Amino acid sequence: MHQAGDVRHASAPFCMHVHGRPVLPDRFRIDREIGRGGMAVVYLAQDYQLGRPVAIKVLSEDFSRAFGPERFQREIAVLERLVHPRIVPLMHSGHSKDQLYYVMPFISGDTLRVRLAREGRLDPGVAALLTADVAEALAFAHQYGVIHRDVKPENVFAVGSRGVLADFGIARVLRNSEISAPSYHTTAGVAVGTMAYMSPEQASADATIDGRSDLYSLGCVLYELLTGKPPFTGKTPLAVMSKHFSETPRPLGEHRVIAPPMLEPILMRMLEKDPERRPARATDVAAMLRSTQEAGSATGFFPALKPPAPRPPDTDSSAR
Repeated sequence: MHQAGDVRHASAPFCMHVHGRPVLPDRFRIDREIGRGGMAVVYLAQDYQLGRPVAIKVLSEDFSRAFGPERFQREIAVLERLVHPRIVPLMHSGHSKDQLYYVMPFISGDTLRVRLAREGRLDPGVAALLTADVAEALAFAHQYGVIHRDVKPENVFAVGSRGVLADFGIARVLRNSEISAPSYHTTAGVAVGTMAYMSPEQASADATIDGRSDLYSLGCVLYELLTGKPPFTGKTPLAVMSKHFSETPRPLGEHRVIAPPMLEPILMRMLEKDPERRPARATDVAAMLRSTQEAGSATGFFPALKPPAPRPPDTDSSAR
């Protein structure tokens, strides 16, 4: 059975897929496209070698050409160390023709974006537990100097009652990239990421951001789980960016969120504009959120949740 974190590089024969699909080793059969962004397309595929469904993220030709396969493999190899129950592992990576790609298990479970679309907002106890799981994943990654840079509901899966964080790959590559072409920036002309969840320092293209930037992004996610919308919205990315710098999120009470009183101070610390005013470590955030969830259960604010013991993503499941 394939072990999480055992990253294998492409050396198998290649086959051509038609209709605009990429050239990949013949161990893979692409079923369909399941996601698309400015720098990559994600495909659901079957891995004949492992006998399971996988998600393959194929980087754009322009980005792949500018970065180069040797450098890509050096940077992506760092992700071999990110073997943690709350992180979707990298299974395989490689390049074919003019495109770089990496492979993840296809997770059976909804992303938080899907949960929000279906439910509007989540129970505060569930939100606290899922966010604590993501904080633990970030804490582990930060030990290796890996900053995610794109923590958002689309990149968090709810597997049972637990949260699993996906898509560290591009984050690692971009962190060490010298590429500065406009196509690799947001429409606001700043660093790569998703503006609704981007810390002020990341939005300003600060080259020295650390793990506290991810904690700000995670705070944005938690705020949306609780209220049904991100802390800042606007008609354009530039308008949203301006609010990250200048506005304070509305209190939870204005959204009619009923939660233990200790939850909101934690959330607002995560959303501080100044990184020095945020929690110093993701482990601190995880501990505070778990304490909040336990206290909420004890006082009747939250249902008593007894999650199963942490485990890696199911090898028969799938990352989108």
